Amino acid sequence: MRELVGCSFWKKPRQTVAVASALREGLMSSFAVWRRASAPFALLALAFGLHARAATGSDALPVTVVLDYDHSQSGTSFLAMQSKLDATMHSAGIQLALRKKDTLTKTSEFESLLVFKMKGTCSMSAQNHEAPSRVGQALAMAFTTGNEVLPFGEVECDRVRQSLQRVLGMGAHSEEDERLYGSALAVVMAHEIYHMLTNVKHHTREGVTKERLSARDLLDGKLPLSNAARSALEQRVNKIKEPVPLDTKAAS
Repeated sequence: MRELVGCSFWKKPRQTVAVASALREGLMSSFAVWRRASAPFALLALAFGLHARAATGSDALPVTVVLDYDHSQSGTSFLAMQSKLDATMHSAGIQLALRKKDTLTKTSEFESLLVFKMKGTCSMSAQNHEAPSRVGQALAMAFTTGNEVLPFGEVECDRVRQSLQRVLGMGAHSEEDERLYGSALAVVMAHEIYHMLTNVKHHTREGVTKERLSARDLLDGKLPLSNAARSALEQRVNKIKEPVPLDTKAAS
């Protein structure tokens, strides 16, 4: 099957670089991000004052993924997405949790934070009002500034649905179809999370992080992280968890 999809990178203003670095190292105490008028990604969703949380001491690195939905979403697909993402990233030492933007408060705390704008309607039962997606269109993207991959991205929910419908059929909107859709969204997001956490733009030759994924890849519930991707993520996790050395000069 030649129905291929991929990811892309969008450049964002330089003002977000410091925010990205602080989030990636888990050293953020508070932040606010302002949206550029021409930017399609609603970063104003983050203008809260979120606080970093002290490390829990667990072997796995807690990473919270905040989802900012355009429209309604399927509860079944959300649970399937959470389960698939957690299982995929756990093998690399990452404990992933999803949070919807509208459940956050000004006192919400996170150790490490990523944010996705969920564009369109994230459900298999939604009507396809958009033009049919074309072969090769990106299903998700991560934002960048220069060589820095930022912890902000977008998922094209309508394109993911249309891609699966080419295999499952236009009438596919049962509970099982919603579960498969949530698992497919998780694959797309895991691909971008790899870029965000490792701060690399290149892809691996196989697995979730290969350059292009077919609709059948998205429906494959066993598509894993490649050894190369797992190794890169583990190295990043270990670096983030390294204890910060004491400033002996300041102490004396």
